[in-house]
Amino acid sequence: MEHNSNNSNNSNNSNNSNKNEDNRFIASPSLRIDHVHLKVSNLQNSIDFYQSILGFRMGEKSLENNTSYLSSYEPGQDGVSSLLVLSQIDSIESGVTSNPGKIKREAGLYHFAILLPERKFLGSFLQHIRENLRPQYYKGMADHAVSESLYLYDPDNNGIEVYHDRHPSEWIWTGPNKIHMVTEPLDVKNLLKSESYGTWKGLPKKTSIGHVHLHVSNLPKAKKFYQDMIGLYHIAS
Repeated sequence: MEHNSNNSNNSNNSNNSNKNEDNRFIASPSLRIDHVHLKVSNLQNSIDFYQSILGFRMGEKSLENNTSYLSSYEPGQDGVSSLLVLSQIDSIESGVTSNPGKIKREAGLYHFAILLPERKFLGSFLQHIRENLRPQYYKGMADHAVSESLYLYDPDNNGIEVYHDRHPSEWIWTGPNKIHMVTEPLDVKNLLKSESYGTWKGLPKKTSIGHVHLHVSNLPKAKKFYQDMIGLYHIAS
């Protein structure tokens, strides 16, 4: 499963299981992913990538600890909180790789997901990466029924998903806490024909971190930790 939206942090446990609304996620405005912090081998190379390809806007840069803070592109707005923090470290000591596309075998980040507020932005981003993304940074694309997603790598092989959620009214619930999700070919032609906001201008207002997908060494133990210690709910697909 490639997708798990953070729009959907809680489930309705009503006893009346015959109603469709009992199988909805309940969005909790107090629970969200504020930002993602990545280790990178070359800070400037990563800044260039995230600005030119993803469309992040430079916020603060700390020369003292080799860290930069990037935010969504919101022209004329100061004080926008950072969505992405990049820190340069010794790649030999950290295990950072500069081989995009190489499958990681250790526990850790699989990908982080950038949630766009509307489908038209995903269409514009798709056209943008078709024209500007180097092939070694491209991973793929998919339709997950609840969402449409594009996948790529950054220069350090950190996985990135850029996606939009379909409206919850279009999601299909197959049982309590169980949602229909698939990994099927993306209808590229339809996406590019969708209402677009034109040339990709960078991340639009209301862009957020939708979810983080992790590799783990023991799935039952990881599931128990995130349920018991963090308080997340298990949603099966």
